[in-house]
Amino acid sequence: MEILSSISDLVVRQRKELAEIITGFETKNAYSIEDVHGQQLYVAAEASGSTMMRIFLRALRPFIIRIFAAGSEAISLKITRPFRWYFHRVEVENGQGELLGVVERQFALLSRIYVVSCAGG
Repeated sequence: MEILSSISDLVVRQRKELAEIITGFETKNAYSIEDVHGQQLYVAAEASGSTMMRIFLRALRPFIIRIFAAGSEAISLKITRPFRWYFHRVEVENGQGELLGVVERQFALLSRIYVVSCAGG
């Protein structure tokens, strides 16, 4: 996590599978988290979710994503988003299951506003 203190921007790239591109069926998502120079820092992968939820709920589906370091730095984060129609919320936990923070969507008519809070609020 110390590497993040020296980086001002991150780039998140979704990895698409060939079968998903050809068929159009949504599969479990995987991401590469890189610095602005393209150096991969972390790998993120969707760890839960059913095919039916992917088909019917699409972007609204609940999910769990796990994040791991790409190099030697040992890091493990878990991002959980339960199902909600609106006011989306994700919780971020460390590898031991301790809550690190929460990201919540706030009400806005024409824009998306998110509030990031630490575990204590």
